[in-house]
Amino acid sequence: KKLLGAYAENKTAKTVNIFAELAWEAKTSDMISEAYLAGLLSSPATQMKNIVGTAGFMLYQLPAELIAGMTGAVFRKGQRILGDSYPIDPEQVYVEDAMLRFKGWMDSYKDAMRASSIAYKTEVPAGNASKLDVDNYTAIQGNPRSQSVFSRAITDLGKRMRIPFRLLLAGDEFFKTISQRGELYTAANRSYQNVINNGGTVVEAQDAAGMTLLDPRAISKQLDTKAKYDTMQSDLGQFGELTSMAQRAKLFKLIPVGRFILPFATAPTNDLLRTLEFQPINPVAWAKVAGFGKHSPKERQMMFGKMAVGGAIMAVYAQDAMEGRITGGYPRDPKLRDSLPDGWQPYSHVTRGEGFPEGLPLYDQYGIPNGKLNYTSYNGFGPASTLLGLTANVLQNAVRTRDPEMQGAYMSAAVLGAVDYFSELPMLQGLADVQSMMDQAQRGDTVAAGSQIAR
Repeated sequence: KKLLGAYAENKTAKTVNIFAELAWEAKTSDMISEAYLAGLLSSPATQMKNIVGTAGFMLYQLPAELIAGMTGAVFRKGQRILGDSYPIDPEQVYVEDAMLRFKGWMDSYKDAMRASSIAYKTEVPAGNASKLDVDNYTAIQGNPRSQSVFSRAITDLGKRMRIPFRLLLAGDEFFKTISQRGELYTAANRSYQNVINNGGTVVEAQDAAGMTLLDPRAISKQLDTKAKYDTMQSDLGQFGELTSMAQRAKLFKLIPVGRFILPFATAPTNDLLRTLEFQPINPVAWAKVAGFGKHSPKERQMMFGKMAVGGAIMAVYAQDAMEGRITGGYPRDPKLRDSLPDGWQPYSHVTRGEGFPEGLPLYDQYGIPNGKLNYTSYNGFGPASTLLGLTANVLQNAVRTRDPEMQGAYMSAAVLGAVDYFSELPMLQGLADVQSMMDQAQRGDTVAAGSQIAR
């Protein structure tokens, strides 16, 4: 329609040529991007990290929900004692929510498998939202109107190249489906409890819960929001628009350099945001818990539960970090980097290697390994693994620093550890690289812009 309108307005075939040229450029760029992203996702380890990381994050939230429910129960009890002058807000977290959520996951297993199969076959995610950050999920394909051998060969080649895409979409649709069912069950419990809190009978409460279960479309937005949250696909708002602009940056209107430098943004940004929610050293979160700002009791209770779980995880692994059983990032000090053991790897679990002497600890009193060590990366498994990285960075900053005052400043070490970890995120580095490349290109320094791409 746009093409016909432009042709009618200009009355010239040049319009058609311009549209055709732009369409060819866009199509070619999309095909290059698709092939590049498929290559990045082709590793079985990447697919496994996506599955394990998403499942781990969903399970990771259950204890937080239990703690939030217990916290809410205490406050609700106080409100009941104070009487009708302190009504109970309908947005609450209950202890039963975590158990009902898990039951919802189990009940929806078969439906989730069907949704996963459909996504794999159609190559289209539900709601057109995914971690891939692309608009066209089938860029490499032949002419759909043509039945020629060449066209069918191109289409078949594209399907085979997009197998990593299809596996990622299938996994995410599986978890989206079970996430939505779990959220539906907790919404039904909330409807039940709301009637009870307002003096209704058990029969009335059961009717309210049943109506919620019978009409999930009434809360479809809530279910979709929770599914995106669990699979690291929450809308990023204006920041998402910024990253999308960076990803669309092209060289010579054809080469998608933005996509090369910043292949993914939605998932890593959500990972960062979810990690901050679980980090106990978070003044913004504590302000929410204290009641500052317009936040529902459910939001405050969940925020407290998340920080409690995050704090517990950091406390458990703090000793491991102190003893060198988990590693953080590379130290900033060049002398400390040079003193690292041979084969040292960042963000890894450390275990005894082949031929390690029996009966000896990993390190001697000077911090030197007593034998060969193995390093197994824990990076890339979602917010839970990110918290481990932050914990290791915090303790390493506190222990390794040669500044006596900094050794006792654990709060400062925590801040520096977080800065070190997040500054190493490829997503943030990619944004900086894209901006640097665009600035250099505008100044006419094409050599520097090209070297930026090559890095």
